[in-house]
Amino acid sequence: MKDAILFTLAAVLVFVIFSDRRSDSYTDDASGVQPGDPVPPDVIQALIEKVQESDPDIVPLETLFVNPLGGGDYTARFMFFNSRNFTGSQFDVRANAAEDGTVRIMSMTATARPTDRSYEADKYKTWDAIQGSLEGQLMAFRTQTAEGPKAIGPSPYDATLAAENLKTK
Repeated sequence: MKDAILFTLAAVLVFVIFSDRRSDSYTDDASGVQPGDPVPPDVIQALIEKVQESDPDIVPLETLFVNPLGGGDYTARFMFFNSRNFTGSQFDVRANAAEDGTVRIMSMTATARPTDRSYEADKYKTWDAIQGSLEGQLMAFRTQTAEGPKAIGPSPYDATLAAENLKTK
């Protein structure tokens, strides 16, 4: 039994050591783009600016990813902040960036839509309304104290406190 276990472990060890370790990778022969190749910052900036042309009130928050597809095509996901109604949006964008710097958006879908609740300005009360509310609260307090405090009776805490004070004096 020990021989079978040792033989199995040796076979696994030999397989791990001599197995083919190269990884297969996809290369687009037309453009030489491989997945994981860095995307130039100029291309990312051009994509963001092109998306902002559709709505001038959006401000970029986060570039989640930009993947080259080859042939100048890119797929990207961006998060934007709408400064007009204070909401956030997320867009999936597929675009083509030509070598001359022009960008053409082929598709753009909102993958995270903002809620219907947007920012509402504060509604302040006038000083007269605040003054009237304070005077009403003060009058209610005066009528309660004019009748005097309601006696509940001595509490056991007060008796314990008084006894402790007598001991310490």
